[in-house]
Amino acid sequence: MNVRKKHILSTLLVLVMALAVLPSCNLNPKKEAKVMVVFSYDKSHRMYDEFLAEVRSTLYDGGYNPNVRAVYMDMENSSRDFKTTLQQFRDSMKSEGWAPDIMLFEGDRPARQLITPEYDSIFDFNRIPIVLGALHHPNAWKNLEGHTNIAKWSDPMDFCTNIDLAVKLTGMNCVEIELDYGAQDDLLREELNQQISRPPYVNYMDFHDSRISDTYRETTFKDSIMVLVYNTQMPWLNVKDARPDSLSEDWETGNDQLNTIYTYAWKYPQLIVKKDVYSDLIATKTDRPQFTAVKSDFGNGKGDYLAGYFASYQTIAHDITETAIRILDGTPPNKIDMKEHQKQMWMDYLAMERLGMNYDDYVAEFNIINAPNNVAYRNQYITTIIAYVLGIIGFIILIIYIVYKIRDNIIKRDKKRLEESVYITNLCLQGADSYQIFTSDNIEKYIQHADEGQEDTILKIKNSYEVPGAYRFKLKGDLNRNGINEFWELRYTIRENLEINGLLLNVNEREHQKEQMAMALKASLESQKKESFMLKTSREISTPLDAIRKYSDLLTSGNVKEEEKQLLSEKITKSSEQLTTIINDILLFSRIESGRQQYFLTDVDVKKFMQSVYQEWIPKVQEKENIELKLLEGRNGVLATADMERVRDIMSQFLSNALKFTQEGVIYMGWRYHLGGKNVEIFVEDTGEGISESKQKVAFSLFWKANDFMPGVGLGLNIAKRLADNMDGQIIIASQEGFGSRFTLVLPGHCLL
Repeated sequence: MNVRKKHILSTLLVLVMALAVLPSCNLNPKKEAKVMVVFSYDKSHRMYDEFLAEVRSTLYDGGYNPNVRAVYMDMENSSRDFKTTLQQFRDSMKSEGWAPDIMLFEGDRPARQLITPEYDSIFDFNRIPIVLGALHHPNAWKNLEGHTNIAKWSDPMDFCTNIDLAVKLTGMNCVEIELDYGAQDDLLREELNQQISRPPYVNYMDFHDSRISDTYRETTFKDSIMVLVYNTQMPWLNVKDARPDSLSEDWETGNDQLNTIYTYAWKYPQLIVKKDVYSDLIATKTDRPQFTAVKSDFGNGKGDYLAGYFASYQTIAHDITETAIRILDGTPPNKIDMKEHQKQMWMDYLAMERLGMNYDDYVAEFNIINAPNNVAYRNQYITTIIAYVLGIIGFIILIIYIVYKIRDNIIKRDKKRLEESVYITNLCLQGADSYQIFTSDNIEKYIQHADEGQEDTILKIKNSYEVPGAYRFKLKGDLNRNGINEFWELRYTIRENLEINGLLLNVNEREHQKEQMAMALKASLESQKKESFMLKTSREISTPLDAIRKYSDLLTSGNVKEEEKQLLSEKITKSSEQLTTIINDILLFSRIESGRQQYFLTDVDVKKFMQSVYQEWIPKVQEKENIELKLLEGRNGVLATADMERVRDIMSQFLSNALKFTQEGVIYMGWRYHLGGKNVEIFVEDTGEGISESKQKVAFSLFWKANDFMPGVGLGLNIAKRLADNMDGQIIIASQEGFGSRFTLVLPGHCLL
């Protein structure tokens, strides 16, 4: 080979290698963008992960390699030290040698409170470019004036569209809004006043000492939309002409009005216009999906909010990140005009499910979140399932074809092995208490000596003679005709040609051992269960007994003053009542456990029943200071199908628990019936300690107690659940730690009106 040819071949080889390596080389390497995102709330906020994902994705699409860090200011917590939070974040990043190229702010609160001279020592806001997103009031904060290093995106509140949406979806021409008197609340009030200053809106702001009746709403204001605005943080301001010298009186009146608002919230839709601790409280108290004009907490996984018109977190993140890319590319922030985030109609599928709404009726108008794939992508889902099923069927057909091809060889091989095994089996069985089976006649010879009561098993054996497969049956009787009834096991295989091969084995000794072990285990478990029950009940019974003995000794000692005798007598009575309650719970539990408890189901007027329970419990509640019992009456003419004495037992458990764990506040009891439904809901709600989510899962377990220091055996909720189950009912717990609990008994029922 000459030199020229070698040179050509070498050149071609280099070109081939270059082409192979070229796809892996990045001709336009991305620049790194260090981005600091400042969030208004804490890290647990549901949508922040989606926000950060959109920031990273938009940066990458814009030609940057994203290096994003987030700081969560938790501004919902008014006691939070924001300066310490920022300093800790800065020090942590500084130790890693990380400093932001640009900062993105989400919401008015961080923009208003952080971009001030007080925080310049932590982050130089005059040097580092800032993009502010989701500003409801972009021109209201004076601290932002004069900054040339800031770009803004506005997100003004659209009250009217959201009010109209709530009216349209509920059919009610009345909407309630909660607003306080902070800096941002004042701006919202001003904007709301402007937007509802024209028909068809009627402004009822901060005046609730005279509630609007349904008759008034449906006549005088039938062609209008009433907007009721109330205050949760300072409830006395809801009272008309509130006076500073009567603050305590107005506070009590304002609180009564708030309780009325919560009680009847199922009638009037609530519109959330800001996120704080009170908006969470409203969603919990109303016990019904509400409406929201802000993105925060929408789609929180609980179905608390049905719908709203607002800009989503994804939209906001995309908008402000695109502006950040322009700044990183060299455009000065003050040269970028302020734009408005695009709003859309949103609806939560979880809330739709709670209200019985159909997905197909709303998908054309709303962006529906949290819908399962088989609902949101029904056609694609069905197509995927069909393709998957066809693939499985094709695979099965292929396997059957392969099996069919090799079946003949396997049968021939197995036949030869069977002949060998028969010979070996005969040798093994000589002298053993077992018999080989070759034909159906062999089987018939033995099973005719089986004991009575095994007809079903014998019928199954006879029906198997014409069906290939492997079989195993247990029989008892004198099958080998030696005059002794014993346990036997019949095992045999029927091949495609209906040949039978099997064994009849004597398993008498093994069965007796299994029976003895099962009896011993059952006895042990019963003994442990009884021992545990006796220990717990004896411990709880001894407490009131010891108290009765102690106070009785003092009462009869002769050393007690007259004024103390009444107090000791009351303590003896209280301990006796406690002892009676424990014994009654034990007796009721015993009847349920043994199956002796009878149930007499009738249709009972729920209103009369609840009024009787209410009258029965008023004196018991009045014994405790700072607690009030209220009856929330539902629809008239509601009948529940149940044994109402057992329902009374369940209500007693609910009310006694509410009294135990409520130190002050209100205990509500009442009933609800939804038209078109077939269930009656009877509930007890308190403002006490509440039950954590982990404890709710075991609340109905035997001997469970929320607090080991409280009196009681721990049978109450277990008794209540078993009584409800035996009446085709159900018990539902709704509770939040620190905010109280709601126990609901759901029973079959109907309404006459």
